[in-house]
Amino acid sequence: MIERRVSCHYAFDAMERMRHAIAQHLRAPLRQIHSKLSAGGDTPISAAGLVEASQEAIAGIDALIGVFEKLLQIAEAESGMRIDLFTSQNLNRIVQDMVQLSLASAAEKRITLKAMTHGVVFANCDRDLLASAVVNLINNAIGRAGAGGTVEVEALSDGESAAIIVRDDGAALAQDQLQRMTEKLYQLGQSRNATDERFGLSVVAAIATLHGGRLRLESGARGLIASIVLPLE
Repeated sequence: MIERRVSCHYAFDAMERMRHAIAQHLRAPLRQIHSKLSAGGDTPISAAGLVEASQEAIAGIDALIGVFEKLLQIAEAESGMRIDLFTSQNLNRIVQDMVQLSLASAAEKRITLKAMTHGVVFANCDRDLLASAVVNLINNAIGRAGAGGTVEVEALSDGESAAIIVRDDGAALAQDQLQRMTEKLYQLGQSRNATDERFGLSVVAAIATLHGGRLRLESGARGLIASIVLPLE
């Protein structure tokens, strides 16, 4: 009974933070979209102008949907409500599947995306949540690497823990930048202007914590090395 109450408390707390984040991140953009659409109805507008206003509104709504989905992922991971879905998974299979899923996006931006395989690495996890975290890291790396860059993804084990590692060859980051990148966005005063990358990393950090692990960020010789470190099975 006590464990159930604690679980419910964490779930309620996570949902309360998500409610606050939704109000903080979505209210202003929704007002902007409303203002643009209302302006088109108040004054005469050409067909081309109407099309442009509609396209801007659709793009804004799509961006808001993306923000909302990431906030839901964070709340769901932090609530711990999916722990019962954990099963033994081959992390290399997840790496290969998510790289395959992201190849088209990488090719569109002229990024070389590689899955590096080193045997079999198993961990107990929620496959869907972990796959979502890996895709977030891949998308961030593609954005950082820039045209002509390279992104490598692999799963490794050192005998004590397992890790899914995503490397890019974009610009290196200072230590204070690395620390800020993993802060929860809805706890930051400037979070309204936060980048998609920091949203994605907040999702990854929450999912890693749910699995008893952590998100580790390091600055490599070139670019960023992002690792989801997990307990071995």
